[in-house]
Amino acid sequence: MRWVVRTRKDRIPNGADERDRAMFAKLRDYMIRVDDAVTCKTCGKKFDIPSQHSMVFIDKGAAATGQAWYRRRRRRRFALQ
Repeated sequence: MRWVVRTRKDRIPNGADERDRAMFAKLRDYMIRVDDAVTCKTCGKKFDIPSQHSMVFIDKGAAATGQAWYRRRRRRRFALQ
């Protein structure tokens, strides 16, 4: 599964008013899933993934790229099986 990471800019753009400052304060880093269907590596069967699971917010303490988070989650999931 592929993810696109969207990160918040470190500074508010020049010329921002109070409304823009309030919106900027609420922004968070997040990841968006690119693939809607995934193919199993062992059997080749195609699975559709529901669209309500297509966005994940990244905590401030998490890795900046999000890839480390995905690898940890994947390892944990396969270790439980």
